[in-house]
Amino acid sequence: MNQLSNAYASIRVKLILFIVIPIIFFFILGVFFTMSKISTSAEEQLSKNVIIQAKNYAEILGSEFNAIASLANVNAGILGNDVTLSEGLLSSVLKNTLLSKTQIHGVGIIFEKDSDEKSSIYFYKTSEEEVGSLGINESRKLKKEDWYFETKAANASTWSEPYFDESLGNNIKATVAVPFFLEDEFAGVSFIDIDLTQLQKHSGLETLTDNAFVITSKKGRFITHPNPALIMTKTLQDVSREGNDPGLVLLNKEVREGKSGQVRVEKLSTDIDEPYWVFYAPITSTGWGFATALPEREVFAFTRMQIQRAVFGISIILVLAIICVLIVSKSLTQPLKMLTDAVKQLADGDLSTSIKGITAKDEIGQLSRAFNHMTLQLRQHVDELKKQYAARDAVENELTIARSIQSTLIPSKFPAFPDYDEFDLHGINHAASHVAGDFFDFFLLDSCRLFIVIADVSGKGVGPALLMAVSRTHIRNLAAKGHSPAQILTELNQLLIQDRDQPMFVTVFVAEYNISSGDLCYANGGHVIPYLITRDGHVAQFGQPTGTIVGMLEDAEFGEETIKLKKDETIVLYTDGILEARLPEGEFFGERHFETLLSANAEMSLLELCDSTLATVKAYQANKLSDDVTVLALRKLN
Repeated sequence: MNQLSNAYASIRVKLILFIVIPIIFFFILGVFFTMSKISTSAEEQLSKNVIIQAKNYAEILGSEFNAIASLANVNAGILGNDVTLSEGLLSSVLKNTLLSKTQIHGVGIIFEKDSDEKSSIYFYKTSEEEVGSLGINESRKLKKEDWYFETKAANASTWSEPYFDESLGNNIKATVAVPFFLEDEFAGVSFIDIDLTQLQKHSGLETLTDNAFVITSKKGRFITHPNPALIMTKTLQDVSREGNDPGLVLLNKEVREGKSGQVRVEKLSTDIDEPYWVFYAPITSTGWGFATALPEREVFAFTRMQIQRAVFGISIILVLAIICVLIVSKSLTQPLKMLTDAVKQLADGDLSTSIKGITAKDEIGQLSRAFNHMTLQLRQHVDELKKQYAARDAVENELTIARSIQSTLIPSKFPAFPDYDEFDLHGINHAASHVAGDFFDFFLLDSCRLFIVIADVSGKGVGPALLMAVSRTHIRNLAAKGHSPAQILTELNQLLIQDRDQPMFVTVFVAEYNISSGDLCYANGGHVIPYLITRDGHVAQFGQPTGTIVGMLEDAEFGEETIKLKKDETIVLYTDGILEARLPEGEFFGERHFETLLSANAEMSLLELCDSTLATVKAYQANKLSDDVTVLALRKLN
């Protein structure tokens, strides 16, 4: 009993239970999945190929019809250019057209205005393949044909419904008619009669497929059919009604609507007891339809063969896998059980565990020694990680506090000035790391003046963030003293140079905005050039830097310029984190993408404009910002 229990608990039994059985299970799933995928794929591919083939056949016929229609067009064009052509010359043109193609049975011209000499001209091929013509009285009857009135009413080329013609030995005939005009008035019709039997033989269609096919007219009447009894006597609608098959009903509807595709028909006709797949396409030049059919057994024959091959291949793999498992299971011994127990202890959190008593130099012995070395390294690594996590937690807490403090320095309440309806203002600041070197600020100097600033400190992290806070404080103090934008940058430059311990620079754009007049007096210390969006959505940069980067040169001088904002115009201030955003492949976002973005969002609210800019730049970099992103927008409302 103990031996039996030990046998079931052995690695070999476990391998059989946990590897072989799942392999068999997944094998069965794999077979069903493979059968499903192969069946679907093969069906789709075959359907696609046969539909394409049906379209090709339809296009072959269509090209023949187009070629014949073009001859009628040429004749109509000749008459439209000169209706006074002599009857001899016109007859020569028509005879040449008649003899140009085997499938052409007759060529003619019908004139709208009758005369004693000329009502219509018609030449046709006799049973001896000679050229015959109609007399004036007989040719006048042509004007009574339905297709003549249809062409006249449509003022465009038309194809008639196929019909039987005694002169063709009661063969099927169709007519293409093209109107011609004189001084923009309908003057008559150029037409060509074709023998559809000849057309089918000379189009090469019969050599392209061994499958049954049919051609139907616009009204669904069979022009060709494997069953001659149905030609010109039945329509597709008759067959679908008599067959009472949903597939035939759908086929009739799709073909009548000029569509292409496939449909499964349970019973194609009374003498066929197996399902068929019918593939159809329109003959666009005439509005007729083409369809070919395949037995379902042929459609899925290739699929069945592919499935059989797949099942055979997977079965071989399964057998080989089971044999390998059995061979490996026999070679495993007690040391592997010891290793398993040690791994369980390690998984339970006992890092002091080790394997003792295994001195073999084979793979199991090497694995045992590697395990002992791993547990030693793991203990050392865990101790080191504890120290690192403690230190990182401390830094994370400090950075979180720093970002929290920094956030209080950047305006976040919008709308910022709800009592002012003369302007709208919105900004957004998103740091690439915990703390940002970018910042923006705005405040009222008095009831008529608004002061705005945007800046970008070189570098990222805590140092630039501290310089940002210092710069913000200096700018606010200087602006409160009544300094102009140029004076503020000049004094800020001196203050930063005096206070710095190591080189650190900042690009700054400061501006004083007159709320009533719309005048914006600004100074640009090396900052990126802002954009102006006009009320009609035009986007363009304005101004140039009025000085160098702040905090770089001790004797730097700064100027200032003024721009006047008109109603509904917007200025957009930003930092270079937008322009320097880049794809993983290396392409920069740049001014072109930014201008396109601003133009597309010109009519948005400023909140939507700022949010859209941030979202677009983040998405451009796969949500991995390489630099801080800051946008500040001001719009004059009144």
